[in-house]
Amino acid sequence: MSLRMISDVLTPKDVKTHCPLCGRSFSRFPSDEEHIFPRWLQHHHLWTRRLNIPNFTGKPHKSVKIRVCKRCNGKTFGELETRLAPLLTGVDPFSEAAAISGDDLALWLGKIFWLLTRKSHSVPDFRTRDFPEQGRVRRAKGLV
Repeated sequence: MSLRMISDVLTPKDVKTHCPLCGRSFSRFPSDEEHIFPRWLQHHHLWTRRLNIPNFTGKPHKSVKIRVCKRCNGKTFGELETRLAPLLTGVDPFSEAAAISGDDLALWLGKIFWLLTRKSHSVPDFRTRDFPEQGRVRRAKGLV
């Protein structure tokens, strides 16, 4: 990962038009929807649980997706998740996790945290979405 890539990712860009992981524009690079919590993790550990974070209160994990470029989804993080999945879904995932390198585990958990953060900031806050926008005049209901 280069300094330019890190700078691109940390520069706020609309997640509807740019990959939240690498900053690539979707108009130039193919993309697809990514489950923020991988399906294998959902099936083994999260299936009946719901999220309770801002903008996603009560949402099932399987519904929380974000668009990412195919390179990040398939190559960069896909290969990592392919290595981690058998370890974290085995008979004793806690002891298996001890065999995972600290760098790999930090990268994977960081990816999940980063995507949750980017997704959370891209969705209107359910607590304030009905508030008037700054500089906009709201009409009273029933008035023309």
